[in-house]
Amino acid sequence: MIIHTRDFGETEIDETKIIEFPDGVFAFEDSKRFIFLFPLGEDTYPCWMQSVDDDNLCFIVYNPYDIITDFTLDEETLETELSVGEKTAVSVFSIAVIPEDYLKTTINIKSPVVVNLDTKTGKQVILPDDYPIRFPIFSGKGE
Repeated sequence: MIIHTRDFGETEIDETKIIEFPDGVFAFEDSKRFIFLFPLGEDTYPCWMQSVDDDNLCFIVYNPYDIITDFTLDEETLETELSVGEKTAVSVFSIAVIPEDYLKTTINIKSPVVVNLDTKTGKQVILPDDYPIRFPIFSGKGE
């Protein structure tokens, strides 16, 4: 399938990798289908969370576990929100804000995007922990 993307123009994607977000993502509730693009190589971050239906809607995301060694997700949240069990394949992403001075890039670890890879469904969740919305990814360089 060919889609139009914000940053890469026309891109061929594997339709089986489209993730359905029944509730959309915060502030973009009308967008329900996304694909994760890894232009730097599979599982190399950052990656792009591109809307399949709106070529202008794209988020740059990171794996929070790569940045915060003690990052954890509440098991109850996963079970309730995404039917995630002990053997469910899951990916977790944090949406980035990248200012002109990229050294001030932050990620939202309070509201990660969680994807159930078995069902190909995703949801942005709000964690009960005291994680910040703006966590600097370059130690000591963010606000």
